Amino acid sequence: MRGSMGWYPILVDVSEMSCVVIGGGAVAERKLRGLLESGAGRITVVSPAVTPWISEQVAAKSMELRLREYQEEDVQGADLVIAAASDEEVNLRAAQEAKRAGALVNSAGEYAKGSYVTPAVVRRGKLMLTVTTSGSSPALAASISKQLLEVYGPEYEEWTDRLGTLREWVQASVSDHKQRQLLLRLAAHERIGSQPAGETMTQWIARLREKADRGKE
Repeated sequence: MRGSMGWYPILVDVSEMSCVVIGGGAVAERKLRGLLESGAGRITVVSPAVTPWISEQVAAKSMELRLREYQEEDVQGADLVIAAASDEEVNLRAAQEAKRAGALVNSAGEYAKGSYVTPAVVRRGKLMLTVTTSGSSPALAASISKQLLEVYGPEYEEWTDRLGTLREWVQASVSDHKQRQLLLRLAAHERIGSQPAGETMTQWIARLREKADRGKE
């Protein structure tokens, strides 16, 4: 069993990955929802039975369904595999065979059998907050993520986009690296909604520069 230092946090671009989910129940559905939210381009589900939601997604061409029991050939050529069947023996076999095939593997029941774990996620547009206990207590991770949902409300989606636009403007108009970092740090520390109504990016940068100059006095 891995120790507390056995996991490296990473975000993976799944848009061009071949993703295979073994299982068709509630756990598999939750994993599939996460893949779709992350923009997964190619998803295959392998299970002799699936939930109504999964059936709807298959009908909408959001994913492919192999309506049968898992076979080793299902993980051949896959980039990412999630073993989420109700049968733990199936999950163990799928995880082992997927690892041998060179895929990233998540085992929903026995996290240590896989090569990665999926954290609880709070999404506010481009802002993504993740929480994990490295498999020790998914319930605790879920509880903390609910608290984060209250702290970081929907307004953070627009705020993150605005800060992203500011960053592009600052990178294009401010040549000094240290000053760029200072201006962006000052902007990130501002309270949401405290900016003057109708303030343009140019005006915002000018105001941040004034704030930076006052800080030197």
